[in-house]
Amino acid sequence: MQYRIPIEIEPPRRVFGLATPRHMLQKLYWEIHSLERNIESQVTETHSQLDAAYFAFNAAVTAWHLSDWVWESASVELKAEIANELKLKASTVDEFQRSLSQNYEAIENCRNIANGSKHKTDRGNQSFRVSLEWTYGSTFHGTTKIDAPISYDLLVVNNGHQVRAVEMFNEVFRVWRCLLSEWGFVEPELVTGDYKPLV
Repeated sequence: MQYRIPIEIEPPRRVFGLATPRHMLQKLYWEIHSLERNIESQVTETHSQLDAAYFAFNAAVTAWHLSDWVWESASVELKAEIANELKLKASTVDEFQRSLSQNYEAIENCRNIANGSKHKTDRGNQSFRVSLEWTYGSTFHGTTKIDAPISYDLLVVNNGHQVRAVEMFNEVFRVWRCLLSEWGFVEPELVTGDYKPLV
């Protein structure tokens, strides 16, 4: 599909400054980068691990709701092309989201996290779970040896397959970057050697 990148538009009435799927992709990039920095720095302040949980929660919600933003931003013609490309049963947002969830595990993982976080319930896939895991090590307080938490990471488990949350979020970013480029919401990226994608 060939589309011109849309001109910047006014945001919806209930949104602060964000108006396009590209803005949401930039938000996702910022959240993932913030999560990576938090985990890499392993700040030792009390409850700093909760910052990582906040960034992960937000990244999952953003990644899942990008589907709403894409569908609402697409023209009638683009919706028809997407429906044809994804072989949707109907040209609706529900069918679009169902197809994304079935075809992209990282998007489905984000749907599970976003809905689980929003509703605080265990709906859907019972083999799916996430966790904040601590690594413990021995330290000494005077002459007393104490096992204490020394680092943490966020993990995602789906059907017995475990992956670091940062890796899963980077994958969902790559998926969305590719789809938004294909559908004309962002410019195609130039890939040269070892790179870190920028929005």
